[in-house]
Amino acid sequence: MAPKQSDDPALDALVAEYDSRWGRLDFEGLSQLWVRSDPEPVYLGDEYAEPLVGADDMDRHWARSSARIRQASMRSTLHRIDVLDGGVARCVLLCRWTMSTRGVGGAGEGTSW
Repeated sequence: MAPKQSDDPALDALVAEYDSRWGRLDFEGLSQLWVRSDPEPVYLGDEYAEPLVGADDMDRHWARSSARIRQASMRSTLHRIDVLDGGVARCVLLCRWTMSTRGVGGAGEGTSW
């Protein structure tokens, strides 16, 4: 599937901000990119067997991440954009990342949807 370009500068800015916050290890800022009330935030991460649903699960995820990661860079590409009712957009991103962790395991790189 070829990457899609957004016709919405605000959406492009949101994806760029997501990548930038990863690079700054701004986990509080990352958590604020999800709507925290209604509807409940959902995180679909390759590292979890099931989606995380709700602000409490998301807060635990960002707390674990902030405790483990000491360096990160992220480059995300939009692959699918669906504009829903009410001005909501659902996007599928391919994220290319490099991370260094604290302790055993060192550094890694990969891609995640």
